[in-house]
Amino acid sequence: MGEPSNSAKIIWEQDGVLLESLGVAANGKELCYGSIRVIQKKLGTFIYWLPDPELSSPSSQQAASPVSDSEWMVVTPTEPAPYSIEAPSVRPLRVDIADLQCIRISSADDEYTEMKPRKSFDLGKTCKLTLTQKDGTTLPGLVFPSGSAEKFMEILNPFLNLRRSRRDDSLILCMNPKQDLNGQSHGRNRRRDEETNIYIPFLGSIPNDKVQQSADSVLKFMSSMRKDPYSTTLTTFSKLYDYMLHDEDDIQYQQRHDDELAELIQSFDFKSKSGYKYDDNREEGAANGEDGYEVVVAIQPDLVLRPNVDRGVPLSLEAFKGFFDESGIVRNVSTLKKLVFKGGLEDNCRRDAWKYLVNYYPWKMTNVDREELNKKLSDDYYRMKLQWRTITLEQEIHFTAFKLRKDLIEKDVNRTDRNIAYYGGDRNPNLELLHDVLMTYVMYNFDLGYVQGMSDILAPILFVMDNEVDAFWCFVKVLEQIKDNFSLDQLGMKSQLHHLSQLLQIVDPHLWSYLESRESGNLFFCFRWLLVLFKREFTYPQLLKLWDIFWACREGDSEEVPRNFHLLLALAILDSQRSMILENRFGFTEILKHANDLALRLDLEELLTRAEAIYEQVKASPNVPNDVRAIVGLEPLDRSTTPLLDVTSPRAQLDKMIEENIDVSLDLNYV
Repeated sequence: MGEPSNSAKIIWEQDGVLLESLGVAANGKELCYGSIRVIQKKLGTFIYWLPDPELSSPSSQQAASPVSDSEWMVVTPTEPAPYSIEAPSVRPLRVDIADLQCIRISSADDEYTEMKPRKSFDLGKTCKLTLTQKDGTTLPGLVFPSGSAEKFMEILNPFLNLRRSRRDDSLILCMNPKQDLNGQSHGRNRRRDEETNIYIPFLGSIPNDKVQQSADSVLKFMSSMRKDPYSTTLTTFSKLYDYMLHDEDDIQYQQRHDDELAELIQSFDFKSKSGYKYDDNREEGAANGEDGYEVVVAIQPDLVLRPNVDRGVPLSLEAFKGFFDESGIVRNVSTLKKLVFKGGLEDNCRRDAWKYLVNYYPWKMTNVDREELNKKLSDDYYRMKLQWRTITLEQEIHFTAFKLRKDLIEKDVNRTDRNIAYYGGDRNPNLELLHDVLMTYVMYNFDLGYVQGMSDILAPILFVMDNEVDAFWCFVKVLEQIKDNFSLDQLGMKSQLHHLSQLLQIVDPHLWSYLESRESGNLFFCFRWLLVLFKREFTYPQLLKLWDIFWACREGDSEEVPRNFHLLLALAILDSQRSMILENRFGFTEILKHANDLALRLDLEELLTRAEAIYEQVKASPNVPNDVRAIVGLEPLDRSTTPLLDVTSPRAQLDKMIEENIDVSLDLNYV
């Protein structure tokens, strides 16, 4: 930083390299034109990307002009990737190549889709490279013109000793010379306890004063819990939701948030209690091969081969109306649900179809009944709305619970989907509708009230309905299904994460065992995905299609349409990231960081196909335990099954004891 320019040597440069800028409004990706350089300095070798001043806004021109190191957005393992939602405001990029963990290659012919494994690549063609750092941070994709990606890799190879993954041809591993043959980086932020064989995050490189602050934070939490357990738990869960849902709003303190979030996770019962010890040198039946690298022999779970599945096309409004008879009753509901599951809905069909799929309208309701219901529900809504609107400021002073909910709603509404045109700008009337619907729900269900994350559920519903009454009652029906996600005891989230863990143990026991060994077997890094139904992971058009499918699978009353498809989608994401996690041997913090960085980078169509294929695989496999089959809505097989976890095992006894202690604690704290 601040090093004189004459001390730097440009090793290689290339014009016409495009940087992906991510957003949620449309297709989620904009391409920013610029150039890339590899520069060697006394302190190391760096990759620079600069926006082209002639093809950017004035602000970008200033950023692209010759600047000192102090003016660069520096990318290190303690900072997030610097990319912006709008291309004109993109900033220069600087990466220390010593911090690189791996490089993902993908074809530029697939509309820049992310992380899709390939059997072969031609680096001589236009392609995209996605760089991942050692802390799990995934940087914006770089699209190289024909032939230049191959040269870029040749330049990096002497510094990084690049090796192609044995599991995934699209993944290039950076075998930094500072790494030993077992793949353990000397610079990674964790140390190994030889006696317990457990990796301890953070302590490897954080200064002593930071470690002391972390310890003080935990002690403060425990002291507060003894004095005021209810308020402390409520405050801590508020922090937890804030970090999971809004941590990107304050990137200056991202690393601090990651550390505090890790503390919060490990202070609750989300932490894995397994005594399983994972052998880093014996992965998947690995044996030592040439040069100290392992020869991998995959351990296949006792499942049939995963089948190929074909997805469908979105259901049109005309086709949807064809399911109604003359009286307005919907016929062949199971066929309708299957069509929606296979292909989603066309945009002009969504408003009408969602009302049935979320059970706002019963399937057997006639036109006359529907008109009567509309009038009744409209009257009910405005009566409840009037209740909170007529509460005076003096009443609020003596109505603390109401005021707390009101303040939280106002805070969240002002930061919900503001980059979407429907909610963008100042004094947007749709923001007022979002606020009013949430406040009315507080009056409708004061016991649950408002919890952070609910605004994320309502915003797409209001966007589709474009009517506050319809949006409110659809929101009510959706929350009836997922209200346990927002309960203070977290039983709903614990149950879903447990079910996801059960599925992963069956579909990919090796990946599950690895996550267990990295203190991630609880799958808490999937928390945000499940809490708000992947709202933060996809662009709006993708999300609406995904929710079409979720609503169609809501009841799971037929094996043609799986129950809990959101868990299958989470499983598909884990399956798609398998090589990335295993090859890079991510630890607890890296896994959490990598999962968060997947937002807006996922290929929905590929994941939907993968999730459905996993469902068909589980469905066709006779050895899957019935308790796991039940999770996805499959009928039990007529045979005796071995429980997934032996109730007499030490681990099962420990988990049972922990659950009993938690129940006692909740009784003492909340009764």
